Amino acid sequence: GDLVFGAMADKQIEEIGRLLLPRVARVRFTAPAVERACPPDELAARLCGLAPESSTAPSVESALAAELASARTEPIIVAGSLYLVGEARDLLLSRRFE
Repeated sequence: GDLVFGAMADKQIEEIGRLLLPRVARVRFTAPAVERACPPDELAARLCGLAPESSTAPSVESALAAELASARTEPIIVAGSLYLVGEARDLLLSRRFE
């Protein structure tokens, strides 16, 4: 499946990436709306080579929109920061993407 991934800049990003990224087909790096979040471009640079295919999105909303518009049938996994998961949950429950 696809992974939407974001993490705080002060976390062990490489260690988390080594555990998660090899298990997914694609990853979309993004950042929750929290000051401590690692920018998507920095995540991509720090974790390049760990995922077969990757891209970036400037916000959780844009990452989810891109994933939902991709018309793939695989599950979308949202993981990394609890801030990211909470923001994604709120967006999905708001039915903004229907």
